[in-house]
Amino acid sequence: MTHARDAKHRGAHLRSIKRSLALTWAGVWTFNIAVMLLVSACGIPAAQQEATTAPPVPVAIYDIVEVEDISLAHAVRFSVKVATEFPISTEQIGALCEEVVENLQSQGSLNAVAVFLYDTRSLVSWGYSIAKCEYAPNGVWADAGNVQRGDYSTHKYAYEYQPKVVDGHMAVSERPTEQEYNLCQQWDELTLELLFESDDVATAETIAYERIAVKNGVSIQIVEDALVKCTAWTWR
Repeated sequence: MTHARDAKHRGAHLRSIKRSLALTWAGVWTFNIAVMLLVSACGIPAAQQEATTAPPVPVAIYDIVEVEDISLAHAVRFSVKVATEFPISTEQIGALCEEVVENLQSQGSLNAVAVFLYDTRSLVSWGYSIAKCEYAPNGVWADAGNVQRGDYSTHKYAYEYQPKVVDGHMAVSERPTEQEYNLCQQWDELTLELLFESDDVATAETIAYERIAVKNGVSIQIVEDALVKCTAWTWR
């Protein structure tokens, strides 16, 4: 009888231990599932989110030189010339163009905007020396008239950069000096004035070289060299 009672007690004790273990494991699994659900609901931990969230790109300092309304009967379009700092990154160019476009949109609905970026006000009559940005349906300027004014659902930004923007090895030392920029601007403006009087381009350019040299107290060769440098830098 004693052995039977002992066996009975041992069996009851074992069953109690099994129940305790079962409850313990059930608690562990419940806890694990709760943790997984919590992590899934929260997504990326806050610390990791901070690490993966890129800071906003600072907009480069810039100056609006000219805003020209080049609208057609079926499309409101603007051409904007902007002088900004250099060097400048493609990200900064994007932020600058978007700010220019948004400012125009705040003044009225439109179809397309072209933004031309220069590294100096002196070259705004030349081709863009930094980049060109077009905001238009599908990023295509010719599609401006294919949408209703103010409908930006298909609008995209399209960019063209001069090599100097994306080529980190481009020597900034090749950039014209302020004096050279000024000589180029004066020569360009005077040549245009002379061409209104005569269609002889060669003669107009020669006269412009001579007059600009005298005006600035430099040799004709210095003016010519400045023109070469400005032209090369614009398209580099």
